[in-house]
Amino acid sequence: MKRTPFLTALAGAALLLASCKSANKSGLAIPKDAAVVLHINSASLSSKLSWDDIKKTDWFKDAYNESKDSLAKKIMDDPKASGIDAGSDFAFFLKKRGRGGFSVFEGSVKDAAAFETLAKKISHQDKTEKDGEWNSIASDDNTVVTWNNSKFAVINDVPLGGMNPMGGGMNEITRYKADSLKVFVKQVMTNSDASLFDDDRFASVMKETGDMHVWVNSGVLYSDMAGMLSMMKFGSLLEDNVAAGTVNFEDGKIAAKMKQFYGKEMQKAMDKWKFKNVDASVLDRIPSDNVIGVMAMNTDPQGLKEFLKTIGVDGMANMFLSKANTSLDEVLSATKGQFVMALSDLQMKDTTISYGVSSDGKPMTVSTKSPDMSFLFATNVNQKASFEKLMNIVKPQVPEGSFAYQLNNDWFVAGNKAAAVNGFLSGNTTKHAFTDKISGHPFGFYLDVQRLLKTDFKGGAMAKSMLAESAAVWQDVVMVADEYKDGVATSEITINMVDGKTNSLKQLNQYIEKMHTAYKANKVAMENDTQNMSVDSTTTTTTPPPPVVEEPKH
Repeated sequence: MKRTPFLTALAGAALLLASCKSANKSGLAIPKDAAVVLHINSASLSSKLSWDDIKKTDWFKDAYNESKDSLAKKIMDDPKASGIDAGSDFAFFLKKRGRGGFSVFEGSVKDAAAFETLAKKISHQDKTEKDGEWNSIASDDNTVVTWNNSKFAVINDVPLGGMNPMGGGMNEITRYKADSLKVFVKQVMTNSDASLFDDDRFASVMKETGDMHVWVNSGVLYSDMAGMLSMMKFGSLLEDNVAAGTVNFEDGKIAAKMKQFYGKEMQKAMDKWKFKNVDASVLDRIPSDNVIGVMAMNTDPQGLKEFLKTIGVDGMANMFLSKANTSLDEVLSATKGQFVMALSDLQMKDTTISYGVSSDGKPMTVSTKSPDMSFLFATNVNQKASFEKLMNIVKPQVPEGSFAYQLNNDWFVAGNKAAAVNGFLSGNTTKHAFTDKISGHPFGFYLDVQRLLKTDFKGGAMAKSMLAESAAVWQDVVMVADEYKDGVATSEITINMVDGKTNSLKQLNQYIEKMHTAYKANKVAMENDTQNMSVDSTTTTTTPPPPVVEEPKH
C-alpha cells in the first residue's frame, strides 16, 4: 500500500520552523533501548535560517505555486497553521522489537484542533479514534498518527530485523500493522520509567550545544547477530557500544563532534590497543601538488595483535595466514604502524575500449574519456625481511604491471604510478595545506572537494553547471580522531565551505536555490533542443510518395 508523505512533511517543517522560544528537551519521550536517535533543536536552527528566508527563494515559490491544496498553501505561508508548537524540540528514533521494529517522529502540539485538521487532510481519513486523552489516525496499514493537547507522534513500521546482514532473509522479518503500532506508540509516549534521558551518556551529549544530536546504539541495532557471532565474541563486544555526538551549522562550516562509548568487553580490547600521532613530515612526503584525498593513521601493531586476541579472532587469522606460510606475528612485525594512503592528480584521460571483432576480422573500438589518478600507499618499516617475505607471497597474486613498489630499510611504498612511489622515497617534501589539519592525531582524513568538483569530467551542460555551482560552495572535508581514553574515543568531522563568513545553514538554502535554478535553465534548454531536433527531422526527412505502377494491359 502506498505510504503517506506525512512523516516527511512534518520532519521538513519541524527543521525549519521559525521560533524564538526555548526548547523543552524533557518533553520528549525516547525509550532507553532506542537503536538510533536524532534530536532536532528547532529554536537553534530557526535562529540561523528563518522561514521568511526560505519563502524568498524561487524553489519555494515554485513548490508553492505547484501546490493545488489550500491547506498545504496555508501551512507554507505560516507553518504554525499546522498546529505544531514551533518552540518545541523534535526527535526521530528507531526501536527494534523482536524481528521487526518501528520509527517515531515526535514533537509538541500548540493547537490540537489545527493539528487534527492537518492529520485528516494528509492521511485522507475522516475518522479519529479516541483512547483516553490520545487521538489517533491510521493513515495506512503501516503508519499511525497520534496526539493529545500537548504532544504528537508519527509511528511507522520499519523492519529492523533486516539490519542483520547474516539473517535468513525477508521471511524472518516481522511487519507490524496499524493496530500494533497504536499500542507501541502509546507505550512510548506514556512510559517515562525507561527513558533514554536516564542514560548518563545520552544526558551528557544532550548537554552539549548542538543544532542536532545523534545517538546510534550498535549493541541494540545488531543485537540479533550475537548468537551467530558468539564464537568470535562479537556479540559481547557490540553490547553497550554507542556512537553519539552533536552537529552544528556554524559560519562557513558544518561541524560534528562525536564520541564513541565502548561497553565493558570492548573496553578490555581497546585498552590494549595503543595509538600514536600521525607525523606531519610523513604527509609532506606525498609528491604531488594536486592531492584529492588522504587517509593516515599511526598505531602500535603489537597493540593490534592484543586487540585481535581479545576479540577472539587471532586464531582464525593465524589459520588463514598459515596457508601462505606466515603468521600474524610476522605480518605485524613488518611495520612500525604508521600508514598513509593518498589519491592525487585526477584527470580525464583518452581511453580506447575494445568490444569485439567485426565480420571482416577488424577489431571494434570506441574512444572515450575515463578518470585517471595516482594512488599511493606507504608504511614505515620495522623488519625488512618480513616485508620481503610478504611481497613474495603477494606478487604472484597481482597482475603484472598493475602496481609499482619500493622497499628500503625505512619505508615500504606502493602505488599505480612509479613516479609517485619514487617521489615519496626520495625524501623531498611538498608543504601541503591539509598537513596541519590532520597531523598530530592518531587518525586523519582529508578530502579536497574543490579539486574534485573542478575536474573536467566532460559531462553535459546541466552536469557542468551543477558542478560549477557546487564548486562555489563546498571547500573540503576534514576528519580527525583523538586517542582513546577511559572507554571513550572522540573524533571531529568538519565540512568546510568556500564562504567562511556566512552561516552554513543559510548557505545550504542558497545552494538548493542555485541547484534549482541550474536545473530549470538547462531543462528549458534541453526541451528546446529536443523540439528543434523534432522540427529538423520533420522538414529534412520527408519521404517522397511511392511511384505509380500501372497494371499491365491485357
